[in-house]
Amino acid sequence: MDRGQIKALDHDAMEGPDDRQQLRPSSRTRSASAELIAHAWLRGRKKAMLSSFVAGTIDQLLFAGLKSRHLALRHLAVAGKVIVIDEAHAYDTYMSVYLDRVLAWLGAYRVPVVVLSATLSANRRRELVEAYSGRKKTDSRDFDAVAQTEEYPLLTAVAPGGAPVLRRPPAAPWTSSWSESTTT
Repeated sequence: MDRGQIKALDHDAMEGPDDRQQLRPSSRTRSASAELIAHAWLRGRKKAMLSSFVAGTIDQLLFAGLKSRHLALRHLAVAGKVIVIDEAHAYDTYMSVYLDRVLAWLGAYRVPVVVLSATLSANRRRELVEAYSGRKKTDSRDFDAVAQTEEYPLLTAVAPGGAPVLRRPPAAPWTSSWSESTTT
């Protein structure tokens, strides 16, 4: 086999007969250039998450916690991004298990994650913070304050392997000029 060529992969998942013909040269060695194979493999749905900026659903993020095809590609896709998860209180128990697994991976990769919720319970907030930090549940005395704080609004931050930090920002004062301008 010549340098710069690899054996062609014969996948049934190709999009059409033209794509298959390009990957299958007529010779018996069944080889094609590496550039051609990489191009075909990354075409379509697989490369969307590799973009610099991605807006997706929670389902797309939770796939990174499942044993599925192209798992390494999914992990590569979230590395180097900032993940924003909205309405975290709305996820059921099943989704929460996978979200905790994904948060553990994201924490290990040191990917910044912002979890938003106005009604997240203190216990669930603790579970999310523990998952991202990667600390063992037996070593989580630092996390007791997270489960006991019911204040709102509340900012909770944790670094991978670190202890959580809780801050309650001061409420913005409501002025009569703002309320008058919104009612007219």
